[in-house]
Amino acid sequence: MEDGGDDLFLGNEINATTGLFDWDAYCGFFRRDDENETDTNTTELLVGAGDGINSNNNTEAAAICALFERYNDDTQGDEDENVVRITLDDVTILFQLVGGILLLWMAASYPMRLAGNCRTVYAKDSLTKSLAAAPFTAMAAFYFFGYAFAFGPAISSKTHRRNFVGVHYRGLNGAPDDIHTMFFIQTAYCLASTGIWTGAVAERGHMALFFYGTLFLAAWVYPVVAHTLWSTNGLLSAYLMTSSEDYDLYHDMGVIDLHGSGVVHMTGGVAAFLAAKILKPRTGRFHDPETGKKLDRPTKYAAHSVGLQALGTFLFWMGSYGAVFLYDNAHVAALVAVNTTLAAGMAGFVGLFADSFLSSALTGLPEYHLLFALHGAETGLVSIAAGAAIVEPWAAAAIGAIAGLIYVGSHRLVEELKFFRVDDIVNAVPVHGYGGMWGLVSVAIFAQESLLEQAGFPSDVFVGLVYGLSNLKFLLVQLAGLGFILGWVSINMAFLCFVLRFLGIIRDDIVPGDEDKEEDEEVKDGEENDETSSNDGNNDDEDHDADPTENEPYVDDDDEEEMVDDSSANYLSDDLDPDDDVELQEALHKRNEKFSNSTKETEGLNQFL
Repeated sequence: MEDGGDDLFLGNEINATTGLFDWDAYCGFFRRDDENETDTNTTELLVGAGDGINSNNNTEAAAICALFERYNDDTQGDEDENVVRITLDDVTILFQLVGGILLLWMAASYPMRLAGNCRTVYAKDSLTKSLAAAPFTAMAAFYFFGYAFAFGPAISSKTHRRNFVGVHYRGLNGAPDDIHTMFFIQTAYCLASTGIWTGAVAERGHMALFFYGTLFLAAWVYPVVAHTLWSTNGLLSAYLMTSSEDYDLYHDMGVIDLHGSGVVHMTGGVAAFLAAKILKPRTGRFHDPETGKKLDRPTKYAAHSVGLQALGTFLFWMGSYGAVFLYDNAHVAALVAVNTTLAAGMAGFVGLFADSFLSSALTGLPEYHLLFALHGAETGLVSIAAGAAIVEPWAAAAIGAIAGLIYVGSHRLVEELKFFRVDDIVNAVPVHGYGGMWGLVSVAIFAQESLLEQAGFPSDVFVGLVYGLSNLKFLLVQLAGLGFILGWVSINMAFLCFVLRFLGIIRDDIVPGDEDKEEDEEVKDGEENDETSSNDGNNDDEDHDADPTENEPYVDDDDEEEMVDDSSANYLSDDLDPDDDVELQEALHKRNEKFSNSTKETEGLNQFL
């Protein structure tokens, strides 16, 4: 007690073998009544016990221990109806489910970011397509096919053999009960990944593109990536349970991507790039709509709502904290929370001022754009996801700062470089694509030895370059994972988009509301025609004071000029010969010139009207 002071946790409660919290070691410091002490390996939760918890003058810490005693005492449990038995595994599962719920907020942030970045007239249409396709289609596809491909057992009888894809547990058929937590968390990650690309093709994507694209990504493309890097049987997985008979591709090494910088975000970012590139930009974005020539600078469209953009960013930020609840080690969870916060904050700060500095260098006038701070923070969150639990706080801040610079540079590259231009409305490519790439690489640079061991990875195999320049193999493995994601997603997404373009169901340029306007115009034209017909039938009964020129035949401008010339000639030929009187000839010439000028003025007025 003296060594522990007033601290609730004394520091030796973590089991050195399992890395889990040891309630036996913890509660042993606080039991006061030896005669009442029961089995130290049991726990219980007393419901309705009231004063019973503090009946032995226990402190707050001892009261906590009282909640976790006598769990295996079957005789007491049968006699006491107020005893509800729980285990530490139950608490862990509960916290992991909370983490999965928070991860869903990442998927919820995408519609907000889309509605904020698109033009006002397209806001409703874009939300309809994005929400109808992404979450619901992806959820169904992952349930029936995706989870089995990603984490289901393979056909091979060798449990620990690397393979390309899983097979069993389609629709959770035959899956054990303890797999439900895993399925829920992975579904949240799938929704977060497959919702990224939809914002990049908004305002001109066909509904079929949203539907089939999301279906294809959730059922096939994303699961293969998840299996390769996250499954215990994946080709590039660091979680492979090794044995002497295994085929170890990189000598017991694998790609470390803890929370999806590559699996989740880079997959969505690469899909966004391919879809937006093949779909082509919005009309007038990079080309003159009349001549078709490339513009020197892209056309800027007014965003619908800056408030929705900010809301989407902070929803994404909050959803990133879902990873905190996925750990049963409190120290690791706290480190993940700290690193996530530092990376996002530094990336937003650097993104804001880097863009301001660049604007000042190009135009001589510094400008501060809120979107660069928001998207910079998002890029930082994406980048830190891969190694949030295995890098030190200073490294997390460095990762975030570099992520802010990467966003500013990649945004300029994607939008303004003529050869590379992609019309990405929500900046999915620079945020998730380039941010995810940097996240995978950053792990090989900043991974710390003791933190790797705490997270369960052997430090003699995995260690960052800043702690050992000789360990280039780790960097090569991370680059191999990056290359696999880039190649796999590009090939599959390009195939799907070209098929949809061949079928003519990839692009939809109709502005929302145009159909209603056309119908209204048709109705108005019909009403005007009816009125004209009725008026024509009553012309005989109209008053004779009407304008007499209404019934005159139409005379073309050229015919009128000819008529003027003819009348002048006829007038000159009547009764008098102009050669006989010079003064009369001059007077007639002035008269004709005046008449001609008056006619030209009338023509100009008609053209103006």
